[in-house]
Amino acid sequence: MAATAFDTLAAARRLKAAGIKAEHAEAIAEVVGLAVNQPKLVTVEHFDAEIANLHAANTRLHARLDAAKAGSAAKRDAVQSTSRSELHARTDTERTNLWTDYRDVGLAWLAALISIVVCASTLFYIN
Repeated sequence: MAATAFDTLAAARRLKAAGIKAEHAEAIAEVVGLAVNQPKLVTVEHFDAEIANLHAANTRLHARLDAAKAGSAAKRDAVQSTSRSELHARTDTERTNLWTDYRDVGLAWLAALISIVVCASTLFYIN
């Protein structure tokens, strides 16, 4: 799209001819000239290019977020796996300790029971 040139001198002359004071006509023509002759007007092509840049940046951002999400999930799974295996190991150790304690208590109880039976039987034999 070609830039439109605005002739401020011709515009000022036409405004003066229409009855506007010379200083006002020149100021109006200058302001309109600045607005029309802007070197950085947004064109449809420029706008479309910027939209395409935004879409590309959005796609890159989503890719980074997906990668971070996958990394976080992997770390979470590793922690859960480690925690589960540690928990199983501790549970097995405690189960073994409990069975050992129960066995020792059972054997002590059995030994006490045998002692009582032996004492009782010796009392019956003595009498």
